[in-house]
Amino acid sequence: SALLRRVRQGEVTVLDVRPREEYAAGHIPDAIGIPLDELADRLAELPDDGQIVAYCRGAYCVLAHDAVRLLRAHGRDAARRY
Repeated sequence: SALLRRVRQGEVTVLDVRPREEYAAGHIPDAIGIPLDELADRLAELPDDGQIVAYCRGAYCVLAHDAVRLLRAHGRDAARRY
């Protein structure tokens, strides 16, 4: 997919903000798993440059929306993946 190509080229970091159990059960290749409730304390684990694409369970999942808002508040280029 276009997203995976951008990840492999280093343009995008995929951030899975679901709970640990869900990440462990399966996730997008190369995605970093940081549950939303830990994100504010773990921002240093994410690259400072490039775009961060947050995802959770689908288009109606608010976790990714909240993650994008938090990331942007900390000056990061962030978007949701549905």
